[in-house]
Amino acid sequence: VHVYAGLTGGMGWFTTSANTQEGMKKDGDFTYVVRPQAGVNIKITSFMQARIHGGYRFTGNTNSTYYQKDNINGWNAGAGLAFGAF
Repeated sequence: VHVYAGLTGGMGWFTTSANTQEGMKKDGDFTYVVRPQAGVNIKITSFMQARIHGGYRFTGNTNSTYYQKDNINGWNAGAGLAFGAF
């Protein structure tokens, strides 16, 4: 069993498009994303591991008319199998 923790971050432009009465409208702003995560790797055989992880996504202000931070921030989780030499 191997426990791990990580942090992923990035910056970029968040844009949305909507078809309004005035035509297509784009809005949004430059924002950041930070995603801490923790997980467990469980060795099943010499060449296979099961992986389970979870984390939370934090974002900056998007200045979007259509999306608030609560629409983008949130919990995430995943599971999978990894094959290789462990």
